[in-house]
Amino acid sequence: TSQEDTLMGFATWEPPHGPYRSFRYPWNMYVKVGGALRHCAFMVMALHGCILSEIQAAEDKRQEFRNELQRVGVEGAKVLRYIGEKLKKMERINTTENILQEIHQAAEELQSKIDKKSYLLVNAKNWAIGNESRDLTDEYKISNLDEDLSRILAHKSQSEAILRPPTNWDAVSTSKSPNSETIHHQPQTVIQKQPSWPSRISLAPGSMLQPQEEEEATRVMYESASDLSLATFASLLIEFVARLQNLVRAYDDLSQKANFKEAVAK
Repeated sequence: TSQEDTLMGFATWEPPHGPYRSFRYPWNMYVKVGGALRHCAFMVMALHGCILSEIQAAEDKRQEFRNELQRVGVEGAKVLRYIGEKLKKMERINTTENILQEIHQAAEELQSKIDKKSYLLVNAKNWAIGNESRDLTDEYKISNLDEDLSRILAHKSQSEAILRPPTNWDAVSTSKSPNSETIHHQPQTVIQKQPSWPSRISLAPGSMLQPQEEEEATRVMYESASDLSLATFASLLIEFVARLQNLVRAYDDLSQKANFKEAVAK
């Protein structure tokens, strides 16, 4: 960005010539177009990183979204080539055609496919919700957690009852003062140590998990990561479409302020 700003500063001192003969030529709009194009390039680099990643989704899941993903990529490449050709010829975008219509339709189809097949992008069989095969140890931990929560709420109610100031101080001054035993025992209730929240089970090596359980946990995490890679790729493509729209808008502003020639009808 700093290099582009430096080049823009040099360009402002250029004498008017050729297609740049207009007064106060909008050189800064070229920097804006370059910034929008750079943001699109960032998304392409992120997509390339997902493709080269070692963790990939299963083949059947990739085939399920193949057509929609491929169409978004093809239509996005067409828009980029179109903008490049127009900038090279210094022509405006043809007002009779919507160059973003096809890629928007492709993105909507991809989003609709994700909504319908969202269960393929997550490891639903390992969710705690709907899992009826829970062992007795999990039920025991849940029962202990409920008991701890009830004790925490009980201590909280006692503390609030002691620390809440009365609304009428005159009534308190005329009432009978409490005895010394009550005053002696109430602070102990407030400062009594409250039970801590039960810690979660660690999946790190050397924990309480058995070798078979640790291997199963590793397999589950790998499956979740592989499914997440496909969801990440689809999300990056949709974000690429949004940034591509910003590029088209920036080029349209440049073509109007720089007085580009009208597009030649084919």
